[in-house]
Amino acid sequence: MNKKSMTLIELLVALSITVVIGLGVYRALCSGISLWRWHTEHRSLGEVVIFWEKISYDLRNYCPLTLPDFKGTLNSISFFVHNPGYLLQEDSSLKMGKDLSIYKVEYLFLPSKKEIRRRLYNFGSEKPFRETVVANNIKKLNFTFYLWDEKNKGEVVSHNIEEAPQVVGIEVEWDEFYGKKGKKRRTFLVPLIQLGEGKTSKNLSLLENHQMLSLQKIL
Repeated sequence: MNKKSMTLIELLVALSITVVIGLGVYRALCSGISLWRWHTEHRSLGEVVIFWEKISYDLRNYCPLTLPDFKGTLNSISFFVHNPGYLLQEDSSLKMGKDLSIYKVEYLFLPSKKEIRRRLYNFGSEKPFRETVVANNIKKLNFTFYLWDEKNKGEVVSHNIEEAPQVVGIEVEWDEFYGKKGKKRRTFLVPLIQLGEGKTSKNLSLLENHQMLSLQKIL
């Protein structure tokens, strides 16, 4: 009888130890999954933020030319930029020269690969000398362009343009985990001072007011 009692006690102790160890493993597993989910979500969002920073910087350095210098579609945007210092920061092996005076930058979305890519072209070249992936796991990238019609005194909204807009809206949607999606939208202004020397002060004032009103309405 005593031996049976001791065996039962040993069984209960062993069971208690197993439960405690199991709970510890379960908590560690839950913490690991939570950490992975947090990392996955913030990694995708971090890449989107980097994309916004790059395109914002490039738009601020937009260089207007007489030829078609700005093109935009629903999933891509390209324009000329004049800022050699930015390239030198990205690649210290580059030297100041004609390749760093004016270049074209292009952002495009590849749905099949779920990537946003950034391409850099030398002036007059159709082949990019650099192509980088700025964001992965992207579900959707949509560009919206807002222009001011001086003749009709009204706003023109388009997804396909061949002239510099006053405002560029960018909507990004990305995959997170367990089928969930992240979605953000931001707007960026194209500097008025670079929209052409032939603008009168009155036109510039109208464009400036339009930019501010558009920004308030979009946000």
